[in-house]
Amino acid sequence: MKYLELFNPNQAYAYPTIYQLELLLNCSRQNIVTANKRLEQAGLLIIKKHKNNDNIYFPLQPHCKEELYKQVPDLFLKFEKRKESIESKVVMDKVRLEDLFES
Repeated sequence: MKYLELFNPNQAYAYPTIYQLELLLNCSRQNIVTANKRLEQAGLLIIKKHKNNDNIYFPLQPHCKEELYKQVPDLFLKFEKRKESIESKVVMDKVRLEDLFES
C-alpha cells in the first residue's frame, strides 16, 4: 500500500529509497527487502534498478485473495502455519492470565 501511496503519476513509478521506506514503515532494511521479494513473487510489484543502484517501483493493483493464493501457494501455506502458531499462543496466554487471577 505504501508504494501505491508514493506512486508519482507524472513519472509513472514510485521512487522511495530504502532509508525512506525504513522511516515510513518503521522496520529494518532486511524486512523491506524480504517484503519486496514477496511482492514481486505475488505479481504486485515490479522493481527496476535506477541510478546509483537505487530502485524504482511499479506497484500493481492488488488481486483478490484467491488469485493471490494461487500465485504463491507456498507462501500462503507458510502464512497459514504462522497464523495458527500465533493463534495458539494467544489462547495459551489467555489461559495463563486466567490462571494467574484465579490463584
